Amino acid sequence: RALVQEVAMEVAHQHAPRQLALDVDVPDAVVVVDAALLRVVLRAVLDNAWKFTSRVPEAEARVVVRAWRAAGGWMLEVRDNGVGFVATHPEQALRVFGRLHAANAFPGLGVGLALAAKAAQRMGATLQLAAAQPAGCVVALSWPQAAG
Repeated sequence: RALVQEVAMEVAHQHAPRQLALDVDVPDAVVVVDAALLRVVLRAVLDNAWKFTSRVPEAEARVVVRAWRAAGGWMLEVRDNGVGFVATHPEQALRVFGRLHAANAFPGLGVGLALAAKAAQRMGATLQLAAAQPAGCVVALSWPQAAG
């Protein structure tokens, strides 16, 4: 929980003065995982959430981070109510320079989620991207690791 909150504060500071509602529902549990790689994943995913909610009025912009024990491991989900995307090929965003929006629509190079996916893979996890309904994005990270 501490790592999620720490990274969230870093990303919020980076995007200041813009604010959004951030709900963190992560248990206080010791999870055996590479903290440096998890930080890379969280930073990229939360940065995207802030970026893609930038067109939502501050009073309505929301990011929810949840984690829970799943069968044989853990799930961590980051959900936002940003612009979302057409769900035809979400895996494209997990490739270097892969974008789901026009290059001039949002800042960035299209490498954040690709880096997050590679970091997740290196720590034995899987990163998946899905369109949220009615708008926004859901990024799910799952890894087979028991809590200590």
